[in-house]
Amino acid sequence: MKSAFTLIELVTTLIIIAILAALALPRFNKASEATKAKEAVAALQQIRTGERIYRTGQEFYYPHYVYHPAPESGIDTINTVLKIYLDKRAERNWDISIDTNTLNTFTAIATRTRGRNSGETITIDQEGTQGGTWSP
Repeated sequence: MKSAFTLIELVTTLIIIAILAALALPRFNKASEATKAKEAVAALQQIRTGERIYRTGQEFYYPHYVYHPAPESGIDTINTVLKIYLDKRAERNWDISIDTNTLNTFTAIATRTRGRNSGETITIDQEGTQGGTWSP
């Protein structure tokens, strides 16, 4: 007597696997986005620390709002000026920039560049207050 799977058994198994995948995929995507957000928050906190050190020597935050009226972006430039090390891998998921409006304030901004949260932001200011439009 031959022992084999019937077509109904195979189809039933495939349906069960598809249902389990459909339930697990959204949770996986949400966890993945949360991990990417932690990457951005770590970079923004590092920028805040660099800005505080920079201000002790310059008496203003980088970039100076008169000389650089547009937000400064680019990890290489930010690393050089603030003497910090932001991991370049953050650029795969985020556009990092710093905006200043006065001598005494700055906002570091991470804008999501791709994925389901593309265009959403996470921000941190000189006081360490986090904000933005990002939602997991």
